[in-house]
Amino acid sequence: MLYKFYKAGTAINALAKHTLGFTAPNRFNDPYELLPRIICHPSAQKILERKGRLTNKQREEFRRRWNLENQTSFSKAKFDKFMKTKEEELARQIPVTLAKMPDQMAKEVVEIVSRDFGILCLSKRWNHHLMWGHYSEGHSGFCIGYQIPVVIPGVNRVEVQYSQERYAIRDSDVLLGRFSRSDVEGVIRTKSLEWAYEEEVRYILNTSIPGIATNHEQSQFYIGHAPTMVKEIIAGIRCKPENVAKMRHMWKDLFPEAIMYQALQSDCTFEITRKDIDVALR
Repeated sequence: MLYKFYKAGTAINALAKHTLGFTAPNRFNDPYELLPRIICHPSAQKILERKGRLTNKQREEFRRRWNLENQTSFSKAKFDKFMKTKEEELARQIPVTLAKMPDQMAKEVVEIVSRDFGILCLSKRWNHHLMWGHYSEGHSGFCIGYQIPVVIPGVNRVEVQYSQERYAIRDSDVLLGRFSRSDVEGVIRTKSLEWAYEEEVRYILNTSIPGIATNHEQSQFYIGHAPTMVKEIIAGIRCKPENVAKMRHMWKDLFPEAIMYQALQSDCTFEITRKDIDVALR
């Protein structure tokens, strides 16, 4: 059983539509999400030098465009001399570029992953105070318990690993476009030890698959699920009676195999407990 914490309206909408929502990583609230540690490799300077050189075809296209935009009439020979000074200038800039590259490249990795993947974040726990506080509007929303199938087309599961170090990627590999699937999963599964209390499991959706539903901003992606995936519906301690009533009505109609609970405060400890909703409302 894995749990998703929702605001009240979002939970009701998600269950009414039988959908799971996957978020683009660059929309997460933690600025360290998916941010790798860039390792400098000696080959990076040579790669940058090669990237700074134009092919003959690129040079000729650039010459024509330069003449047109700047109202000049450089011949090929004169333009070659002109470009030589630019290449020397670029070479002088390479050490500066290398110094700035790790921070820029780490942020670029987040954007690369966000273009092609969405992430569903779930927890192994339903009764953690901070989860209710952070993700369910201060205990006023719902927590839904899902039984996720082993195989979902286009979706992979990763167990989050909590670490003091960010996932490492070589700068030369990124420059050469060698950002592999294992690197994608590496940055997605690695989080700071500060978040270990979440006991998080993540599902990665390949958003390039045709037919994936999305919102207008393409920050959320949705796939449908069978009603039998929903096993538990837990109303927060502060969930408004009208929202509990809406969810209870929908639960009886759409999710007869699930159990609905009301979260309760313990009489003696800080523990969050729960009771069957029909018992709790008596």
